[in-house]
Amino acid sequence: MSRRGGASTGAERRTPCSPARPRVLRLVAGLAAVTLAVVSGGLVATSAAADEPDLTTLVTAADPGSNLSHGPTEQPTDQPGDEPGDGGAEEVKEQRLDDADASADASGLAEEGPAEAASTTPDAVTPSDAVERADARGPPAPGGQHAVTPAADAAHATVVVRTGAPGTRLGLATEASEGVPLTFDWAEATSGANGEAVFTIPVRSTTGGAITADGVAKNQQLWVRAVTAPAGYSLPTTLGGGPLTASANDQHRLLPYAFQTPKLVAGETSRSGVTFMSQPSQTGTSDARYSASSGTWAVVRDNPTMPRSCSGLDVALVLDFSASVTEAQVAQVKSAANAYIDALGGTPSSMQVFPFGTKALTASSKHALTTQSNVDYLKRYVTQFSRPSNQYTNWDSALSAIPTGVFDVIVVVTDGMPTVYGNGSTAGGSGVTRFVEMEAAIAAANEHKSARTRDVPEGTHIRAFGVGNGISSPAALANLEAIASKDAVTRTGDYAAVAASLRAQVLADCTPSVSVTKLVEPWNGGVDDRTPAAGWEFTASVDGMAFGEEAPTQTTPDGGGVMWRFKADQPGDLANVTITEAQQPGYRIVPQAGQNAACVVKNASTPVEGSPLRVTDADDGFTIADLAGGDMVTCTVVNKEPAPPVIGGLFAQGRAHVDYDWAITKEVTNDPDGDRTWETTPGEDVSVDYRLTVSATKDVSPLDVEGWVTVTNPSSAEQTLSLPSVTVGGVAATVHVPSGEAPVVAGGGAVTLRFTAALGAADLEEWMLEGGEVPVVVSVPHRPDTTSGLNLDDVVRTVRDATAVVGDDFPELARAYSPAERTLDAEAVIAAGGTVFVYTAERGGSVPADASATFVNTATVTPSDTPGGDPREDDENQDAGALTDDETVTVRTPPQYDLALRLWVAEVWRDGVMVFERNADPSDAGPDYAIPHVTFDHTEVDIRVGDLVVHDIHLFNQGDRTARVEEIVNYRAPGLELATTESMDGVEGHDNAGWELAGDGLLHLPMGDAGLVLAPGTSSEVSLTLQVALDAPEEDEYVDRFSFAEISRFSGWVPASRPAAAGAVFAAPLIAARGLDCATALAVPLAAEVHDGVAGAWSADVLDADSVPDRHNGGIDPDEQTLVYHSWEDNEIDERNTTMLWDDESTDHDNDEDDHDGSIIRVARTVATVPEGSGAPGPGTNAPAPGENTAPAEPQGSLVSAPVTLPVTGATVAATAAVAVLLAAVGVLLVVSRRARPRV
Repeated sequence: MSRRGGASTGAERRTPCSPARPRVLRLVAGLAAVTLAVVSGGLVATSAAADEPDLTTLVTAADPGSNLSHGPTEQPTDQPGDEPGDGGAEEVKEQRLDDADASADASGLAEEGPAEAASTTPDAVTPSDAVERADARGPPAPGGQHAVTPAADAAHATVVVRTGAPGTRLGLATEASEGVPLTFDWAEATSGANGEAVFTIPVRSTTGGAITADGVAKNQQLWVRAVTAPAGYSLPTTLGGGPLTASANDQHRLLPYAFQTPKLVAGETSRSGVTFMSQPSQTGTSDARYSASSGTWAVVRDNPTMPRSCSGLDVALVLDFSASVTEAQVAQVKSAANAYIDALGGTPSSMQVFPFGTKALTASSKHALTTQSNVDYLKRYVTQFSRPSNQYTNWDSALSAIPTGVFDVIVVVTDGMPTVYGNGSTAGGSGVTRFVEMEAAIAAANEHKSARTRDVPEGTHIRAFGVGNGISSPAALANLEAIASKDAVTRTGDYAAVAASLRAQVLADCTPSVSVTKLVEPWNGGVDDRTPAAGWEFTASVDGMAFGEEAPTQTTPDGGGVMWRFKADQPGDLANVTITEAQQPGYRIVPQAGQNAACVVKNASTPVEGSPLRVTDADDGFTIADLAGGDMVTCTVVNKEPAPPVIGGLFAQGRAHVDYDWAITKEVTNDPDGDRTWETTPGEDVSVDYRLTVSATKDVSPLDVEGWVTVTNPSSAEQTLSLPSVTVGGVAATVHVPSGEAPVVAGGGAVTLRFTAALGAADLEEWMLEGGEVPVVVSVPHRPDTTSGLNLDDVVRTVRDATAVVGDDFPELARAYSPAERTLDAEAVIAAGGTVFVYTAERGGSVPADASATFVNTATVTPSDTPGGDPREDDENQDAGALTDDETVTVRTPPQYDLALRLWVAEVWRDGVMVFERNADPSDAGPDYAIPHVTFDHTEVDIRVGDLVVHDIHLFNQGDRTARVEEIVNYRAPGLELATTESMDGVEGHDNAGWELAGDGLLHLPMGDAGLVLAPGTSSEVSLTLQVALDAPEEDEYVDRFSFAEISRFSGWVPASRPAAAGAVFAAPLIAARGLDCATALAVPLAAEVHDGVAGAWSADVLDADSVPDRHNGGIDPDEQTLVYHSWEDNEIDERNTTMLWDDESTDHDNDEDDHDGSIIRVARTVATVPEGSGAPGPGTNAPAPGENTAPAEPQGSLVSAPVTLPVTGATVAATAAVAVLLAAVGVLLVVSRRARPRV
C-alpha cells in the first residue's frame, strides 16, 4: 500500500490507495509540467490582459444601484405648528419604489414647489388608525442584483417583466404604440403566481435580418406592450406625463405605456427595474424624461360599484392641499368639504378627512354623522385645518394613508397630476409626472379596490374630482381614470361645482328617505349628556309610496342611526310616514320643541344643512306628512333612562370544606443526558439514583355563600328593575331571578332576590386575617352601596386527607426510610415546600452481552381519606394521576469496536529532494508492533529548519465489527507547521489534501460523510507533511519536536439484525492482512449499504474497546508547550485505559490507548556540527529521560518563497517550449516503460 496519498478526493488527486510513481518519472513529469505552465501561462496571461473587458466597469455601468445622487437638491418644507395638518413625526410608509435617478427642472418649481430654497423635507403625518402598505408593490432594491445574469439556454435571450397581478399578458412589438404586437409564440408572456412574465426569445448569433418565428437578430431591441389584463383588471395603454408646470413648449401629454428592451443577446437575462423599465435620467427634452418606471407593470383594478350615499356609508374624503391650490382656493376646498359633511349629516353614515400634499398630512378622527355634534366636529376640523407651505402632489401617499377594508367609498379631490410618490422625499419623486408616480398611485388604489372585508364586502369604490386647469388635459383624465374608473371621474372648473356635485349625488341616492337617530339621556343627566344608543327597535309604515331596500323594522347599531328609503309610483307623489319605537322598560320619550322627534328636511330648495320640519306625535312615535320624492328627512328621538332601584334588606350565610390534595413526582438524578439509558459490561450493575418529591395543596374550597336582597321600585309607575350586582369578599356573586328575566315591579313595590357566591382559599384566609368577617356589598348604578357582613365563626367546616403514606415498587426506598418517616402531614409538607426522598438502586448486572433490559418502578402517595361530615367529600379536586409517578430506565451492553493508529516518519524532503525514505518492514505493520515513540535522529540525515517531514499514519481495525474513521487530529509542538502547497512544490505523492488548521490550534483531517471504512482485520493509511519552522536554541546542537496523531472521531456499523451465523462474516485474522497494499478504500455509502454481512446504520453512539477519542496519554507542558516525556505512555498492547497512573521504572500501568501514536523529531542546529564521539543520541533512540528535554527557542526567522520573474521573449518562449516538449516525451516513454515492466 502506498504511503504517499493524503485523504484527498478529486480527479487529479491520488487516493490513499493510489500506487506511487517512481522518483525519476515524477521528476521528469513535474519538470515538464512546470515548463509548460511557464510558457503557456505567460502567453495566456498576456492575451487575457489585452482582450478581456474590465468587469468592474461593466457591472458598474449596468447596475442601477450604483447611482449616488437622486432628485432635486431643494425641496418644499412643512413647518410644524399647532393647527391640524401642520405635520408630524410618523411617516406614512417606507418608500417602496426605486429612487428616481433624476433632478427636477429648476424652472418648473414656480407652480407647485418651494417659493424659496428649502433645507428640509416635510414629514408625513398619518391618521392614528392608518396601516402600513405592503412593500410588494414596489420592486426590490436594485443594488443587490447584477444587471445581466446568464440565461439557462445559450441560444435564447430572457426578458423578465414584473407585473402588478398574476395573469397579466404582455407582448413584444417593434414599435411603442404603432401597429400590433408580434404574433410569434415567443413574443407573448403571461405573468405567473409570482407576478413575473418571462419572454424566452430565440436570438441568432449574427446581427441584421428579419424577425421571424425562429427569432431575432443579435442586438435587436423590441418594445414590451400590454395585451390582455387578468380578470377583474384592465391594462392602461397610455398614461399622462409632463412637467411640474405645463407651458407652451412642454405640455402634459399622453405617453404610450410601453418599454423598450435592452439589446437582445443570447444567454443573457434582462429584468424590469434593473436593465430596463427603470428610472433613467430626466434631463433633456424628450419624452423619455417621463418614462421612469418602478419596474412593475401597472394593472388597474376594476372599481367596485358605488354604494348608495346614505345607506350606512363609510366615507374617506381626500383633499389636495398642494402648493398649486391658491389661498382663495383653499377656502373653496374647505367649503366644498363642509357642504358634503352637511349633506350626509343625520344619516347613518360616517366620515374621515385625509388632507395631503407632498405626503399625507394629519387626518381627522372617524366620526358617525348621526349626531349634530359629530357633524360639527368634522366641519370644525376642516375649517381650522392649516396647510403647510410648499407642497407637491402625492396621490400615492394620500391613498396609502387610508386604512384598507374600512371605507365604502374614497372621494379624491385634486387639482393636479402627481409629482412625487412614496414618502415624498427627493429620492421618491422628481417634481414632474412620470410613469413611476402613477404606478405607485395605481398600486395604492388597487389595494383599496381589492380589500374585501366584513365591513366592505365589495371592496372600496374610488371617486375622483379633478378641479381647475392643471388637470384639464387628456393626460390628466387618463391618470384619474387609472386610480378610479372612467365612470367615476368628474372634472370641474372650480370647487363650488365639486360641492354641488357631491350634494346632488347624496340627494339623488337618498331621496325620498327618512333617517332616525336614537339618543339616550341619563336618568340624572341633561341635554349635553345625550349619547347615541344601540339596540333600539323602530318600525316604519308608509302611505302613498312603497318601501325601498330596507325592512320596515330595524334595530339601531352602535351609531344609533337607522334609515328607510321609499319609491314613488309617479313624480309628485306624496307620502305619510309613521315611525314608532319599541319602548324599553322604564324609559320614556323626551319631547323636543313639544314633539316626540326633532326632524330636518333636505332637498334641492333647502340650505345644505336642511330646514326644520314639523311632525305629528303618535303613540311611542311620530308621523311625517307629505314626504315628497326629493325630500331627505333626518330625525332625532330622545329617551330618558329610568331611575335605578333602591336596596332594602340584606342577609348572607356560608359553609366551607378543607381538602388536601397530594402529588408525587419521581425522577432520576444521575442521568445528565436525560435518555434514561445506561451502558455497562456484562455482569456489572449500574447505580441509578432516584429522587421522590411529595407535595400537598390545601383546598379550602369554596366558602359557599348564600344570601337574599330586597329591591324596591322608587317610581310611582310599574317598571322593569335592573338587577343589582353583589360581591362577597370582593368576589362577584350570581343573582338568581325565578323567571330568568329582570323583574317587573309595580310602582313603590319590592322584590326579594337570592344570590350565591364561592370564595377560594386565598379569599377566605384574607378576610379571616382582617377580623373574621367577610363583607357583602350590593350595588346599583347611581345609588350608594349597601353593605353587610358574613361572620366566619358561623361557617361550618370539614377536613379531608390531612395525611398520606409514601411507597415505591423498589424495596430500596423502604430500606432507607422507616414507615413513620414515610407517613407525611399535609400542613408540614406545605410549610416545607415539599418533602424529598432519595435512594439508589443497583440494576443491570444480568443483562447479557450486546443486549438491553428495561426496569420500571412506580412511586405512590396514598392519602389518608379521613372521613368527614360534608357531602362534598368526593375528591373532585384530587387528580388521581398525581398520586403515582414512574420511571423507566434501560441498561444495555453496547457493541464494542477496536480501532488502532500507528505513525512513522516516512520521508524527509529538503529543497525538493528526498533525503530520507523509510523502508517499511511488513512485520511492523500491525497494531501490536510494540515500539515506543521514536526519536528521529538518523546518522546520515540531520533534520533542519525548512525540511519537510512526511508522516505515514496507519489505521487498523483490530475488532470484529466494521468501523468508519471520520476524523484524525494531529498534536505537534511549536516549530512544526502544516506544509503549504508552495512549500511542497516538487514533493511528489503528498499534497496534505484535507488537512486543516482548526480553531483549537490542532491539525484536523475530516473524512467527510463517507469516512474511511475499515472492515474487521483490515487497515489503511493517510499521510501528513509537516515543515520544520523553528531552529534549535543557539546553546543546543539539537531540539526535539513531538508530533503525534489520534483518531478523534469514528462511527460503528450497527446491524439492523444479527448475522445468520455468528462469526461467519468476519474477515481473516489481522496477521493475514499485514503487508497488503490497500485493504479498504474511501467509499461513498450506497442506499443499500451492507457491512459485516447485514444491513444496518452508522452510529457514533458506540465505544472503542480500549480507546477514548480526543483523549491522549501524553502530557503537554502548558508553559513550554513541549511534551512531558516521562508521562508519555506508548506500550499500546492490549491496554484498556483503566487508570491514569503513569508508568515508572518498576510498574507498567494499564493506562495506554492504541488509537494514537507519535514520533519525536530531533531538529539539528543549522550551523552546528556534531563531532564524532560527542555523545549525541543515535538513530532509533527512545525519548530522553525526565529533565533532558529543553524548551524550544523562539523562532529565528521564517521560510519565504520569493517569486522569480523571467523576461519572456520570442526566442525564450520557443526554446522553453521545445524543452517542455522534449521533457514531456521522456515522461511518456518512462510511463510506458513503467507500465510494461512486470512487478515483482
